[in-house]
Parts: sequence; C-alpha cells; structure tokens
Amino acid sequence: MQALVGLALQQDAKRTEEIERAGYRVIRFNNGYVLNNRDGGVAEMILEALRTSPLPEKEKARLVVEEFVDETFFARPPHPDPLPCGEREIGDRE
Repeated sequence: MQALVGLALQQDAKRTEEIERAGYRVIRFNNGYVLNNRDGGVAEMILEALRTSPLPEKEKARLVVEEFVDETFFARPPHPDPLPCGEREIGDRE
C-alpha cells in the first residue's frame, strides 16, 4: 500500500511539473475537503491563488469588467495562510 501511495505522489509531482511548465499554477485539494467543505474554503483558496498570481493587467481588467471579481480584488493583501492544514504542495509533505 505504501508503495502505491509513493507511486501516486510521484505521478502527481510529474503532472504538476508538466502543467507548471505550460505556465499554469497547480492547486491540489483532497476529495474529502472538496466534498465536505461547506464554508466556501475551496473557492476562497482558488480566489486567493488568483489574487496573488502574476496575471497581466489586461487579464485582471477583463475579470473586473466581466464582474468575476470586484475592482478592489487585486488590491487586497494576500491571506497569511491560504491553505488549510495538511493541504500543501507535495514537496512540503516530505
């Protein structure tokens, strides 16, 4: 069983590397957190990642114009600990 977990972590790391090479940021959530989180924590973490991402100004403006976020969204300071306990990148688990 432990070998399967290790293999899954290696596969996740490889997928993450490939996705990040393409210019995307990877955020992982375990299924239990997504399915059982009723306080909107998943959405908040995704929005926090968006807020702190290096989006071009043109893209930020588009998100405001399309009312995906309000005009103060990108000016807010980042959350001091946006990820819940145990939800870190693979490298942080080791």
